[in-house]
Amino acid sequence: MKSAISIELDGTPFTCDERAYVALRSYLDRAGERLGLHPDRAEVIAGLERSIAEKLRARVQAAAAIDEAAMLAALKAVGRVDGPALHDSASSE
Repeated sequence: MKSAISIELDGTPFTCDERAYVALRSYLDRAGERLGLHPDRAEVIAGLERSIAEKLRARVQAAAAIDEAAMLAALKAVGRVDGPALHDSASSE
């Protein structure tokens, strides 16, 4: 049996499997790296967590553990953290 990991996003507790947790952690770590020292970094990360929680609440029944497929679908729905570097005011166009 896979390990269940308890997480909290936007004040909502979720249980997810290891692969779902790794996907979430990777997504949030990449977002943090992308944001760098941006002054609104914490607010942006919190907004991402709110959006992910909203997507997961819509996809998962209360007692169900989140698997990797459900997490990846939620992360895809939230969108990639890409585009121009938010911590760099210089444009590379």
